Amino acid sequence: MDFKALRQKYQEFIYRGYVWKISKNSLDIKFRFEISPDILFAPEINIVFNGEAKLESISKDVLDNLVFNLGLSEIPSYFKATCSKNIKVLAQEMTQNQVKWWEKFLITEMSQFYFENSIDFTQKDFIKILPKNITSGREVNIAQKTGSGACVAVGGGKDSALTLEIFDREGISYSAFSLNPTASTKRVIGKSSSKGFISVYRKIDPKLLELNKNGFLNGHTPIVSYMSFLAILVSYLCGFSEVVFSNEKSADEENTLYLGKKVNHQHDKTYEFEKSFREYNEEFLSDIVYFSFLRPIGDLKVAKMFAKQANKYHSSFLSCNIGQREDRWCGKCPKCLSTYMVIFPFLKDKTKKIFGSELYNDTSLKRLADSLITPGDEKPFECVATRKELQSAVVLSEGSKNLPLLTHLKDVVAKIGVNKKSALETLEEFSSKNFLPKKYQDILRKYI
Repeated sequence: MDFKALRQKYQEFIYRGYVWKISKNSLDIKFRFEISPDILFAPEINIVFNGEAKLESISKDVLDNLVFNLGLSEIPSYFKATCSKNIKVLAQEMTQNQVKWWEKFLITEMSQFYFENSIDFTQKDFIKILPKNITSGREVNIAQKTGSGACVAVGGGKDSALTLEIFDREGISYSAFSLNPTASTKRVIGKSSSKGFISVYRKIDPKLLELNKNGFLNGHTPIVSYMSFLAILVSYLCGFSEVVFSNEKSADEENTLYLGKKVNHQHDKTYEFEKSFREYNEEFLSDIVYFSFLRPIGDLKVAKMFAKQANKYHSSFLSCNIGQREDRWCGKCPKCLSTYMVIFPFLKDKTKKIFGSELYNDTSLKRLADSLITPGDEKPFECVATRKELQSAVVLSEGSKNLPLLTHLKDVVAKIGVNKKSALETLEEFSSKNFLPKKYQDILRKYI
């Protein structure tokens, strides 16, 4: 359906409220959203603690605040159906700073959605958040740390597996946390020394899927930002003092430009988002420490460390989103090819066993490979390494004679001007733009 027609008909998105029910081993949450005049949504979340919760020390007011904010992070998935101009928040009052933060969030974190739907999001007051009441000095019920240990987000890929391996070697106390855990996520956590496993099951309202089929707007919405709010909530309930993600600096590279603005598929994995979320957390959520352990290094360095130091996870991890349901690498998507390319220089003969085939033998991937490494091209909208890292991975790869796709890429990279010296420099980059507490920065440097 036409964006302008939808926006004209459905002028208001409403965050009506939420209810939650807590028991010994779980927390159930239901949100209520409306698109005026006649569309209702009631998404649900079930958090399973598996004995991790410390419910005796929680405050109802604090939990209310955390659940309310989680509901705000749920809005993009439903708001996108009509992209209504006004978002009315009736579930709780908000401060002016909160309103500004969320208005910016719905522009920056939804930029890929606007690009996919050819929507001009640069116009003034494109989105307005209208709370039931704006307070200037509301005393926010901040969640205070009630224990110690880390809540580590795990997605089943090489990044979080590497974090778990290093934490295990260092004897760091942590519990794994996962949203809609896949088979690979469960395998990775099962091989770790995690003290617990908090599983969160998010149920999308079927009404949204029905609207998608009927031609309402659809497209990418941020998930790591949602998980960040969720992880703070989980950490409060379980008494953790730290929330740890495994986002690396490669996420900072945009995919394309649209209307003069950068569009980044993984913007909520960037340093910029991490900085913004930490500030929001401190002002409106908790005193729990939030950071990304792998932030100073890039995907190529992560791949090298994973290949050399996390052997036990080589047969367990899976980064392919397309193949998750069948628990396999599809071998055709940007995520598969990017992961293969950065790992190949360090595993070579083992890559075929991991991926199920030798992707550098598949010349049908030539166009995709070119789009991943060629400057100026639109980079595929997936969580992939930077162009510079993938170019460096090609230079650092051996054995191109019998691998036609690698032979082709070596020719392309040679014309770009990347050599072994510059490739090694890219590999060894360590960014100062990170929020690692000194203890964790020292640990990461030790394994590099």
